[in-house]
Amino acid sequence: MARRRPLEYAGATAHVTLAAASQLGRGWVVQPKRDGMYVRLYLNGQGRVSHAFSRSEREVPRSQLDGVLGQRLGRPHAVLVGELEAMTAASLAAIAARGQPLVHLFDCLHDGTRSLTREPYRVRRDALWRMQSEVECTEPRVDAARDASTGRYRPRRIQGWRVAPIVPQAPLSELERVWGDVVVEGDGEGLVLVALDAPVGARSSKLKCKPWEHLDADVVAVARTTVTCRWRGQPFTVARRWHEPAVGDVVEVRHVGWYEAGQVPRWPSLVRVRRDLI
Repeated sequence: MARRRPLEYAGATAHVTLAAASQLGRGWVVQPKRDGMYVRLYLNGQGRVSHAFSRSEREVPRSQLDGVLGQRLGRPHAVLVGELEAMTAASLAAIAARGQPLVHLFDCLHDGTRSLTREPYRVRRDALWRMQSEVECTEPRVDAARDASTGRYRPRRIQGWRVAPIVPQAPLSELERVWGDVVVEGDGEGLVLVALDAPVGARSSKLKCKPWEHLDADVVAVARTTVTCRWRGQPFTVARRWHEPAVGDVVEVRHVGWYEAGQVPRWPSLVRVRRDLI
């Protein structure tokens, strides 16, 4: 299959503190940050997911799209953006409990008739909701199936648009409430602040707000219980935990501030191996 022409990255590219986020003013909204892999979903002529690409422009393996491929999510030939539950500990736990992954949609790059990359975020989000509403109104609702051998009803696997919920959002005036619900009470990864009037790729138009700081580092050595990483030329050691990185991998590390004038992360903790960047 021929690769599609790369589209601009529609995720958050910079960080902001909670205090600074509260000063962004009108025209900004707040969303929970979902934990997983950034993906672009391509819909075929029937509006069903045919394939997906990661941030690194690699096609996402079909095994990671189990339950998502073939689902009708919108208009024919649309391109949607979301966070696929994959690779992280939280995502794997959610998949194990549910039996399949979800992809949490937060942007739309093409509505099936035209590119939306130059449109403001409010227009792109409206396109997401309109497509989901159209599908929801035409898809049959089936919540359970009857087991022929026992006669009992059992839940079906999640089908159709339900595998791709749209990430909720709130006005910036509710920042503290959302932070409390998502991060403090919900143990979530953080929030994303979005400028409603910005086109795709506009500088600092989507900002991550996390209780931890995160960085991507190169693995240069692996021991039985530790991993030696390098970030901006400076090596540091982090516990392996349950991860299985190899030399040459890129890993996501969370930390609290810095040692040595911002070159070595303080209290680093290995989050995941960034297979989507390899």
